[in-house]
Amino acid sequence: MFHNQRRRKADSHSVRSALVVGRRTGATVMLLAIGTIGGTGPTWAGSPIPEVQALPDVVVSASRVPVPANEIGSAVTVITAEDIERRQARFVSDVLRDAPGLAVNRSGGVGTSTQIRIRGAEANQTLVLIDGIEVSDPAFSEFDFANLLAADVERIEIIRGAQSALWGSDAIGGVINITTKQGRKGVELTASAEGGSFNTRQGNAGIRAGGDRWRTAVSGTYFETDGINVSRFGDEQDGYNNVTLFGSGGVTVIEEWGLINSLELDGAGRFMKSQVQTDPQDFAFPNESTQGFVIDGDRETDSDQAFGRVGATLTMLDGLWEQRVGAAITDTENDFSTNDLQTSGNAGLRTKLDYQSTLRFETPEDILDAQHTLVFLFEREEETFLNEGPTATSPQNQNRHRHFYGFVGEYRLALLDSVFLSGAVRRDDNTDFQDTTTYRATAAYVFPGTDTRLHGSYGTGVTNPTFFEQFGFFPGRFIGNPDLQPETSETWDIGIEQPFFGGRVVADVTYFRANLEDEIATTFNTTTFFSSVENQRGESERQGVEVTLDAEVAEGLTFTGAYTYTNAEDPDGGEEVRRPRHVASGSLNYGFHDGRGNVNLTARYNGEMEDVEFIAATPEGRVTLDDYTLVNASGSYALTPNIRFFTRVENLLDEDYEDVFSFQTPGISVFAGFQVGLGPFGAED
Repeated sequence: MFHNQRRRKADSHSVRSALVVGRRTGATVMLLAIGTIGGTGPTWAGSPIPEVQALPDVVVSASRVPVPANEIGSAVTVITAEDIERRQARFVSDVLRDAPGLAVNRSGGVGTSTQIRIRGAEANQTLVLIDGIEVSDPAFSEFDFANLLAADVERIEIIRGAQSALWGSDAIGGVINITTKQGRKGVELTASAEGGSFNTRQGNAGIRAGGDRWRTAVSGTYFETDGINVSRFGDEQDGYNNVTLFGSGGVTVIEEWGLINSLELDGAGRFMKSQVQTDPQDFAFPNESTQGFVIDGDRETDSDQAFGRVGATLTMLDGLWEQRVGAAITDTENDFSTNDLQTSGNAGLRTKLDYQSTLRFETPEDILDAQHTLVFLFEREEETFLNEGPTATSPQNQNRHRHFYGFVGEYRLALLDSVFLSGAVRRDDNTDFQDTTTYRATAAYVFPGTDTRLHGSYGTGVTNPTFFEQFGFFPGRFIGNPDLQPETSETWDIGIEQPFFGGRVVADVTYFRANLEDEIATTFNTTTFFSSVENQRGESERQGVEVTLDAEVAEGLTFTGAYTYTNAEDPDGGEEVRRPRHVASGSLNYGFHDGRGNVNLTARYNGEMEDVEFIAATPEGRVTLDDYTLVNASGSYALTPNIRFFTRVENLLDEDYEDVFSFQTPGISVFAGFQVGLGPFGAED
């Protein structure tokens, strides 16, 4: 295991490779039983279920270094490519509904604005990484999950609780770290196509290849749908289309030369182009029947998002000292139009440079059986925000800029293969705000003989105001507030994980609590209908309980379940909007015919929640959205080793529900398709 220093010296590269291992261990790791259809390769029919590998599960985003899951004190959920494929999720946001502590809100059909909230925190308090790239829109400091397709995702890690000491601003609620499918030895080709309700069609093609000292992966996905009418009035359909291109690669330049174990270069890039149609809210008088509701209209958002990163890793002294340098870029552009005329737009640019040095050493066993890890990180980040109106003289035209410096120190200690401690501190030097210092500490203890595991964490967090909150402007709709201060938070959690029946059942219960200060909230003038934002006085409190259960019910039959209770209140004691108190999910999966066939039934419950509304007849400004349950069923079967057919039904019970007030959502829908795969050719046994 990684915490064993002698094995770590020999297998430092294997620990990094273990990121894709699918064995269930560690802090609320949400893995279904290992199957044969998914990201493990294109040969499906008659493939035996692979044996569990001897490498430990590791998590990369709960620390600045990969850590075995049972050594992590933070609450962690891991979703694999196999989990995504069994559920046939086509958008990452759909499968995130199954993770504890998360609330998902989508403003209508697929492709519309989609927010993820962790433990009652706001959506822009969730840091999202894809292949190590911070992908939130620099203009809004928030990642819109509407356009993130799941086709090339290998693994998702969700770290709950404040992580600013490791990852900086925007990590008050937690971190969602997404890793894409990488090349491996040989050549592997895959292609898939599907279609279904609402004239939906999707196609994907990819190639992954590798040799002894190199790897590469390239893929492309196209998604298009006529969509639904997001308004409860009229019958106009609101469509959506998305083109996503992805590429990654790596090469070992030096291998075993003097004190150098290896020098590796790697890079990854993603481009997403999307177009979504939606409808406006009616703020006109005296339209009493439609005021405050979404009504039919011709509105469209065109978005281009580009992300990229290059890096170099130098490993020395038998893997004890590792240095990494990297550069990343996030470039976004959004254009908004009404009746085919552009009304506004914005663009954001983020560039980041980082250097990390990691040193590992051990205390002699005759003194104290302990392993130590020291990490130092330096980051420099620049952000640019451009806001544009329809003409060169529009009042909202502006260009803003800011930059940050971050310094991080982390220490990890493993004692006697049962006690695991960590501490981190970060100092952020900001150009526009007061400099901040954040802290983090975690602990985990594994009881020998029973595998009972106690875990807990404490952390402080910070989220800077977004460019749009400070300077954004929509004529007649929104005015920014340049005097905003950063939001700060203090969080802690404690939990227990217990396996039963020889590990066939694993349960975890975690209690969490967070106090947020200077919360940025929207204000709305009911006379002018202008909105703005301001810092609220007092503390916003969040607390709750997360429960997960993984079970091997019978041969080929597995169950994964999660439940979360969240009580999120603003400083006045009112319930925060779009934070349901009760969220639950359950997934039953059955694989048969030696892995050739698979059926899955997934149910997702979202409890009642508050939302805002702008109806003069109800001046309280709040509405309660009904609870709902979504049931999806899917199945697949491999006719040959290289051809697989699949089908699924979404919203099987035809539930009528809203994630956001007045925005309608799809009813029952049916989809079907096929996948072909060839390879890996040239790979060694």
